[in-house]
Amino acid sequence: MEYGLLPGTLNFDLHGQMGESDIVQKASEFQALQLDFDDVHKANSVLAALRWQQTNRRTQTPLGTAGRRLIEKANGRPIVLFAGHNDHASGTTPYDDRARRFHSPVFESSRQAADYLATIARENEWFLVYKPHPFAVRAQRFNEGDHVTLLADYDINSCIDLADCVVTTVSQASYVALLRRKPLVMIGYNQLRGSGCHYQVESRQEVRSVLKSAIANGFTTGQQTAWSIHVARLLKYYLYSFAGHAPRLEAARSPTQLAKTIHDALLTAPA
Repeated sequence: MEYGLLPGTLNFDLHGQMGESDIVQKASEFQALQLDFDDVHKANSVLAALRWQQTNRRTQTPLGTAGRRLIEKANGRPIVLFAGHNDHASGTTPYDDRARRFHSPVFESSRQAADYLATIARENEWFLVYKPHPFAVRAQRFNEGDHVTLLADYDINSCIDLADCVVTTVSQASYVALLRRKPLVMIGYNQLRGSGCHYQVESRQEVRSVLKSAIANGFTTGQQTAWSIHVARLLKYYLYSFAGHAPRLEAARSPTQLAKTIHDALLTAPA
């Protein structure tokens, strides 16, 4: 169980989170679940409302004048935002075969990924903005320079809006990026895997070329269509409404449906 993929929701998955989730491990079954026009229309309405509300699971500082300074420092270069994850609470520590298979096939940690992205940003005239996970800021000190800067506890929506492209391993910022209609590069696996909503990296050798493609082509029409369908299935079959750090998203499945899911799972569990 985890805070949901969309604000105001809860994930409850009988098998795991991110790359271990049902919707990844049983992708063909999930993608075959029936949708109609009204389901997709509702998903688009929810996305428009969330985008307008700029809902965030955590209260963070508005970007304000820091955003203007960042744009000035970028000096016309494409801005790449890397959203880090909490290594010790994301299935990537210890970095073993399971972590590589289900979560992070390329990099051992957020810091290792940030260092590599900083290197290729310098080589390709990009400006890298590294936003560590809020729980990992002090543990991920980072050397800033003309081609890279670190943003800590600033509002994720504002940071994403400044970017030309968003990169993450497993962070929930991936869903915020797509919500804000930004091209997303995944260097790891979460529930988006196989959805067709984003650019996927499978090896270190692909990072540079995939980033170039995302910056050049943006959030494509095909990805936007896949995103609407993905969210429609999440709302109808996967996410549950939950009043946590964000207002309850009533379009998701109800708490009553969650109770039934748990009840049915207990009835069918092995003795």
